[in-house]
Amino acid sequence: MSVVKSVGGAAVGLVFAAQVAYAADPYYGGGYGGGYRGYKDPYVLQPVAPIPLWRGFYIGGNIGGAWSTIDTASNVVFVNGVTTVLSDRSFEGSGFLGGLQLGYNIPIGNFLWGIEGDIGGLGNDASRSFAISTLPPSVLSVSSDGGWYGDVTLRGGFLYGAALIYLKGGFGFYTGETNVTLVTDGISALRQSSGTFTGWTLGGGLEYRVGPRWSIKAEYLYFDFGDSTFNSDDAHFNNDMSVSTFKIGFNVFLNGVGPLY
Repeated sequence: MSVVKSVGGAAVGLVFAAQVAYAADPYYGGGYGGGYRGYKDPYVLQPVAPIPLWRGFYIGGNIGGAWSTIDTASNVVFVNGVTTVLSDRSFEGSGFLGGLQLGYNIPIGNFLWGIEGDIGGLGNDASRSFAISTLPPSVLSVSSDGGWYGDVTLRGGFLYGAALIYLKGGFGFYTGETNVTLVTDGISALRQSSGTFTGWTLGGGLEYRVGPRWSIKAEYLYFDFGDSTFNSDDAHFNNDMSVSTFKIGFNVFLNGVGPLY
């Protein structure tokens, strides 16, 4: 929670700083470059430097849902040192996600490219148990929980009036754990937990300007977080995780074009 408050405070600070800069700007804020020139001088509107609406830094927030698939096909368990069991099934999970995004745009004619980063929380509650027909009887249980996720991506797209249609892709990570427990004859004989998952992401979305400084967006991203592998004398666990996400959000542009409200 403290991390969320810190990120939120930083976002508010950035927006406040941008508004102060706007007020002091000689072109837009009524400073020395424009506005009233004197008691006897007529009001002269100074030329304004053209600044494309999409260019520069932006910051925003988002909320949405996530749907994951965990493939356990590479899990191998050695029971009593002689029996090998292959768990050849997968299971699915779901949850909510939400967070912040920060990026920079460079428009070139009707084409736009830039870099964007996301950070937030991702819920991923899922579990499944696999019965193992051995003596004594055993059960292999695999589960996952939520954690932090993030990505750093390049994005590019085309501008159609106030709309931007774009694709993006790059690096992704996820800190939620995948837990594997082997229970033999009612006794937990082995328990392992994964570390951070790292992989790649690819997707796209639609962003629409609703004002000089604001936009709304809808976005789909697919994450392949790779696998978590851990070994012992009794087992080899290798769980592959992929996640599909859909979110809606907003952006505030910090290029000084127009008021915040």
